[in-house]
Amino acid sequence: VEREAVPYEQVAAKRMRILMDDRLAIFQHPTTAIAFSGVSVGERAVLEFAIVISQYAWNKAGDGVRFSIESIDQEGRRRERYSRYIDPKQNPNQRKWLEERVDLSDLSGQVVTIFFRTSPGPEDNRFYDWAAWGNPRLVADHVE
Repeated sequence: VEREAVPYEQVAAKRMRILMDDRLAIFQHPTTAIAFSGVSVGERAVLEFAIVISQYAWNKAGDGVRFSIESIDQEGRRRERYSRYIDPKQNPNQRKWLEERVDLSDLSGQVVTIFFRTSPGPEDNRFYDWAAWGNPRLVADHVE
């Protein structure tokens, strides 16, 4: 875990409930990165997850969160695979788990590193950026 030296919890595994939808989640307050190394990628692999900002932050200060995913392949090439900015405080349509999928099939047969990152919104405001990844999982036909 890469994180800033701050006096509050930035990364934790926990259950999160959003509008009666309860999920296992990785809580990840910006600015942080979580590296999963040694990931074996199977045929036609897809990374499935949901993103959210806690419902307890929707009526508080802040400017949203940018979620991103990067990979580093066996040759050391880094590539951004996913990026999405959300701000449910301003956009009521984002007040739920937002389901996402990232195609990793070009990495089939490799052992890679995958980074989950969160960063603050456009004003660089970290207030109440209670971001989480829900039920992240790698799905493939088979893993070598």
